[in-house]
Amino acid sequence: MKRKIVRLPSVAAFVAGCFFMPHLWVSCDLLGTNSEKTGELRIAFSADQREITRTDSGMPDTCDFILTVTDSKGKVLYGGPFGACPESLLVPEGSYVVSAVSGEFSKPAFSAPQYGDEQCVVVPRGGVADVRLVCRQVNAGVRLRIAPEFLDVYPQGVLFLKSDDGKLMYGYKEKRIAYFNPGNVSLMLSD
Repeated sequence: MKRKIVRLPSVAAFVAGCFFMPHLWVSCDLLGTNSEKTGELRIAFSADQREITRTDSGMPDTCDFILTVTDSKGKVLYGGPFGACPESLLVPEGSYVVSAVSGEFSKPAFSAPQYGDEQCVVVPRGGVADVRLVCRQVNAGVRLRIAPEFLDVYPQGVLFLKSDDGKLMYGYKEKRIAYFNPGNVSLMLSD
């Protein structure tokens, strides 16, 4: 029986080659499949912010807005402050909903305007989708002006502003603006 002498360096090189070749193939993406299935999503606020309402003295800092990026299946890819989001997100090709709001707002409240925007965008394969959010007021403000004659007729009355999300007591001397989500708002008198 003849013995065959195998040199250790050539075996080690073969084993190392078998181990590193798949990693090299994936990391270098020699076929180009991974880079072509993704695209870039860039999100910014529009420079034109003339849509501020007359009822508010200023716009909140957009860096503090709550940004949410959701894919077509409802999975949140980013949720947090706009200022902490990278300038560019590498995402799989497809459609996304990008929304930003100045703060949480779910029920009626005084002095609580909410600003924001929501857009649907399609990220193309290997391309770039730019989203320009327009900051505008998304809830509605209501201020009542109570006539003196009304006070004479209902001096002990209590006013309520009510929507599907809740209600607020509106005193006769109230000067603040009551904010509501879009929808029907009713005025009720309890006497």
